[in-house]
Amino acid sequence: MAYSMKDIAKEANVSLTAVSLVLNNKETRVSAAKKAEIKRIAKRMNYRPNSAAVSLSKNISYNIALIVPDITNPFFARIVREITTFLNKKGYGTLLIDSENSYKN
Repeated sequence: MAYSMKDIAKEANVSLTAVSLVLNNKETRVSAAKKAEIKRIAKRMNYRPNSAAVSLSKNISYNIALIVPDITNPFFARIVREITTFLNKKGYGTLLIDSENSYKN
């Protein structure tokens, strides 16, 4: 089961805003003990931020579309692998599109 910040807030008996501020290391008036409790609960629940929600809130997707003429061509496959590896190291995802050798596509 995937847990959300709402689940953490409910268990820690704090607001959703407090959980968000603590987990994003933002300045807050939450006590050090409560911060530690929130982080402990998040770790126990194996909380992972929802990447779609993060993208919406920051107005950036960290995805790059890569359009190639023919993915079955070994030349392009190798280039795609190199670009994807590089982008992954920088925290970006790659959306691969095969144009089927058509500029219209």
